[in-house]
Parts: sequence; structure tokens; C-alpha cells
Amino acid sequence: MRSQAWKYMARAAAGAALLLAAADPSLTQSGVPAAAALAAETVPEDRRQSVVRELAGLNRTLQQIQGVLERLLVQQELDLLMKRIDLKARRLAPLQSELRGIRGSIESTNGEMKRSGAFKKQLQAELERYRELRRDTNGSAEERSLQDVESEIDLIEERLETLQRRQIEVEDELAARRQEIQFLEDALDERLGLR
Repeated sequence: MRSQAWKYMARAAAGAALLLAAADPSLTQSGVPAAAALAAETVPEDRRQSVVRELAGLNRTLQQIQGVLERLLVQQELDLLMKRIDLKARRLAPLQSELRGIRGSIESTNGEMKRSGAFKKQLQAELERYRELRRDTNGSAEERSLQDVESEIDLIEERLETLQRRQIEVEDELAARRQEIQFLEDALDERLGLR
């Protein structure tokens, strides 16, 4: 559609130049071809008036074409903005899914940590009772179990810290992408005259 409008405008402009030369011979000094200048000298006055009316009609048509092309350009810009917003919004989905998974893992790890902590307390209490009964603190099975539980708790704490760091990273990335989308939405609203 756009290329047809441009072709029509080019033809109209060329025709307008020849008609102008025919209507006003003084225009030949500004570069209008000599053939148009000769044609202008032989054109009767009523024909000149007709040419002026035709030129006025051509001018209105060109202005209408310009208006259509400007509206088309604005519409294309709006479509592009909408597509960018849609694309950015679709890029949020995987991050939101990952964040839900991380939060679930953190919740699960916290539960595991509580269970291990309770088990550690239970082992410590049993170890204390065992020490009181046996008065032997070297190499008992309960102490080794307690050390194993403490090692397990350390690993759980490391895993929890890693998950929490990743959660912060994903939340920051989501916030940045949401801000980009908001910027594009604001630009679109401004372009539509809504703000």
C-alpha cells in the first residue's frame, strides 16, 4: 500500500510541475524543462485557470495522501511497541517459573534444616545421657552420629545460602525486566495520548 502511494505521489508531482509550467511561464526560469515553457506560451487563459484548479485538486490529494501515510507510520510504530511489550512479557515467564521453583526448594530445605536440627538436639541429649552413664567420651557411636548430623546441617546451610543468592538474582532480573516493560507501556500510552 505504501509503495503505491509513493508512486502515485511521484507521478502527481511530475504532472504538477508540467501543469505549473503551463499555468505560469515565469516558472521556466527556475528549472522547468523548455518543452513545458513552450507549452505555457501557447496555452489560452481559460486553460490556465483550469490547470490552476487541477493543481489545487492535486495539492489536496497530496495532502490527503500525506495524512494517510503519517497515520500509517504512527500505527506501525504503535504495533512495534506492542510487539516489544509482548516479547518482554513472554521472557518473564521462565524467570517467574524458576523463582517459584527456588522458593519451593528454599521451603523444602528449611524443613529439612528444622528436622536435622531437631535430630541433632535429640542426639546431643542422648550423648549427654550416655556420657553420664558410661563416663566414656572417646569414639562413641553417638558422637560420630552427632558429627555426621552436624556435617549434614552444614551442607544444608550451604545449599540454603546458594538458593537464597539465586533467589535474589532472579528477583533482581525480574524487577529489571518489569521495569523495561513499564517503560515501553508508558511510551505506548504517551504515543496513544493516554498519559
